Amino acid sequence: MTSTYCGKIDVNSYSAEIRYNAVYNLVIDEINKLSYQHMKVRHRPTPKLGQTGLSNRINSCFVNAILQCLFNTNKLCKLFESRAIERHINIKNQGTSKGALSASLSAYMNAYWSGQFSFLNTNRFLDIVSSFVQAEYDGNSQQDWHQFLIWFLIKFAADTNKGYEELSTNLETYSNAHLTENGLDYTTKQNRISSHRFGHFY
Repeated sequence: MTSTYCGKIDVNSYSAEIRYNAVYNLVIDEINKLSYQHMKVRHRPTPKLGQTGLSNRINSCFVNAILQCLFNTNKLCKLFESRAIERHINIKNQGTSKGALSASLSAYMNAYWSGQFSFLNTNRFLDIVSSFVQAEYDGNSQQDWHQFLIWFLIKFAADTNKGYEELSTNLETYSNAHLTENGLDYTTKQNRISSHRFGHFY
């Protein structure tokens, strides 16, 4: 069993149909290897639930702060720890991670609340975030935690968005006739595009 991080992997190589499970299993496997070795070498005792630390990749403390908040948000825990989020992933949605972000958060949340680790290596999570949220969120440079949280939630919501594309219709494109009908049509399209599992938490 090795404690060496195997480096960044292009999770886009996994087809959309299997991406959630493939990424989840990849992350869990690396958590088990890296975090177990750290605990074994440092002779750290098994922690109590909720007392698990997160590794810091140079300047990833802004990510860790958000993860600790998400890990301790009850409704999110139920959705991700149980992997219930998987059935809400819209793999046909364009411009999203197609479940990779959700799978990585599920894996880390399961490990965090398992009571098996005093420490979690977050390298794989940072790589996935930098691939699908923004490249600068790879943990190698300090970033604003609030801005990161906003982008993070937007991308997670996109994974479960029931619409297949961004709403291209603008109110200005409707004719002046039939304003009531046009308004209802626009609202219906907007609601469909913005309908996602995360809306229940806002």
